[in-house]
Amino acid sequence: MDVVPRVAVDASYLDHSVSTNLTAQLSEDVIRQVSKVIGSAFPIEHVATSVKVTGPGWSIVSVDEADRLSIQQRSSLVPIRSRSSLAMVTRWYPGALTFELCDENGNLVAVVEPDFEAKELDLRKNASSQLIGTFEMIDSSSMLCIAHELERVMSVRSPLRNIQPEAFGRVFAVGGEKSDGAAFVISSWVGDIAVRWLSQCLRVHVIHHASLPSGISRPLALNSVCLHKLSDQNKWRLSMIVHESSCRCFCNAWNKESNTIMSFGTPKRVSISIDFCGCEKIDGYCLHHPEAPGHSFDNAAVCNICLMGMTMRMSCRHLVAGQSTSIPTVKTDVKLPCNDLFAKSLLCVCRSLSKLPSEECETELREFLDTSLAETVLDYATTRSVNDDTMMERDMSVAAMLKTGQYFVAPAKRNSPKVLKQRNVRQRVPSYMNETMQTHAHLFPRS
Repeated sequence: MDVVPRVAVDASYLDHSVSTNLTAQLSEDVIRQVSKVIGSAFPIEHVATSVKVTGPGWSIVSVDEADRLSIQQRSSLVPIRSRSSLAMVTRWYPGALTFELCDENGNLVAVVEPDFEAKELDLRKNASSQLIGTFEMIDSSSMLCIAHELERVMSVRSPLRNIQPEAFGRVFAVGGEKSDGAAFVISSWVGDIAVRWLSQCLRVHVIHHASLPSGISRPLALNSVCLHKLSDQNKWRLSMIVHESSCRCFCNAWNKESNTIMSFGTPKRVSISIDFCGCEKIDGYCLHHPEAPGHSFDNAAVCNICLMGMTMRMSCRHLVAGQSTSIPTVKTDVKLPCNDLFAKSLLCVCRSLSKLPSEECETELREFLDTSLAETVLDYATTRSVNDDTMMERDMSVAAMLKTGQYFVAPAKRNSPKVLKQRNVRQRVPSYMNETMQTHAHLFPRS
C-alpha cells in the first residue's frame, strides 16, 4: 500500500481527472482491438501508433462514507484542508476511461469511449466533436463478441500514486518574528511525523475513538500545524489542529455529566498544543531561565532553544449559544505528557523552521526529526515491553472504558501513586484493567 500523509492537503491540487500514456505494446493491443470493432468504417490501425488514457482522479468522500470503507481503504484516504471530508483515488475500470489514439507525430487520430454494459464503442475525431459512429463490440468475421478481450486490454491502473508537493506547502510567516504576535504555518511534513508520535507513543486516537459510535475507528489526521508567540506571555505555542475526519468533539468521552455536554454548543475545533519558553540560548543559556541550561542538540541545523515550562494539552473548543464573543471557548482540556526526546526535537525543529531556512536546511531538519521519532518509538517499545497487538487491544479496552464515563485515575491515598478507580463504586477494579495503567494512564480523566 502506498504511504499516505496524515496531514490535510489543499484540495485545489487534487486533480479530478488524470492522463497517462500507454506503453508501445499496450498501445498496439488497444489499437488492434478497436480496429476489429470498427472494421473498415474508419481505418485507424495503420495510422494510430500510440494511446493516451484519461480517467477519474481524486474523488471526495464524506466522513460517514469513509466510515463504511475497510480499514485498508480508510488508511489510504487523504484529509482535505479546512473541510470535513477526505479524498481517495477513484478506481479505474475500462468503461470510465477515454482513449485518445494518436499518430507517430502525436496528432490526434480518434477518441474512443467504450460502454461495456451496452457492448458498444463510441468513436469521435476529438473529445468535443460529434460522434463518427457507435459500433457494437462484435467481430464481423466470426460474429463473436470481443468485448471481453477489449475490456482486458483496456484495463489500466490509475497513475495516481503520490500527491503533488505543492499541496502541502512549505513554512511561511503569518506575522513578522520581531512582532509580539509572530506566527508561522509549519510545513506539513512536520505534522506527518508528529501524527505518528501522537498515535504510536501517546495513543491520543483512543480518546477520539471513545467519542465515536461503537465499532467506528478513524486514523488520526491533522488539518495544520502552527507556531506562534503568545503576545501576553514570554513563551511560544505549537498548535496541531486535528482534522474533523478524526474527531470533531471528544467532550462526551471526557465529561461525565451528559446534561453539561448538551450545553456546550457547537463543537468548533480540537487541537493539541504545546507551550514552551522558546527563547534562543546564548552560550548555552536562556536569558529568562539562566539557572536551567536544559537540553541541547549537537546539530548545526537545529536551533537550540529553552524548553522550560513545557506543557501539552488536547482541547475541544465550542461556540456557545448566546456567547458575546466569536472566539470559541475551551470546554474540555486534557493534559498530556511531553517529556520524551521527540517532544523536545519537535519544538526545536519548529523554532528552526520559523527562521525560514533554505530547502537544503529544511531537508536536514526533516531527517533529524524522523530519526528522533524512530529513537523515541524504540524507547517507548522497550519501556512498555508489549507488542503492537497488545497495545491495540488496550486501545480498544480504554476506549470502551472511557465511553462508560465510569473510570478515572486518582491517588489511592494522599501523595501516593495514581490508580484506576470507578465512580460510585468502592471495590477495586479488576487486576487486568490495572494493566492498562502501565501504558494508558494519561488518557483517563483525573477525577
